[in-house]
Amino acid sequence: MRRTFDCRDALTGIAHEATVALLIIEAVNRGDEMDIESLDRLALAEQRISDALQSVAGVP
Repeated sequence: MRRTFDCRDALTGIAHEATVALLIIEAVNRGDEMDIESLDRLALAEQRISDALQSVAGVP
């Protein structure tokens, strides 16, 4: 049984992950060093955004 997909949930998730990415990018622009945790979190944000977009498009 599959849960009905809610586009609002996807957009909320994308907005959150975009905010995470923005905060990391702003820190780097200020001259902060990109540590491994930030790099990993940025990669996770990208993956979650990609997953949400695929879900909205109906791609498994």
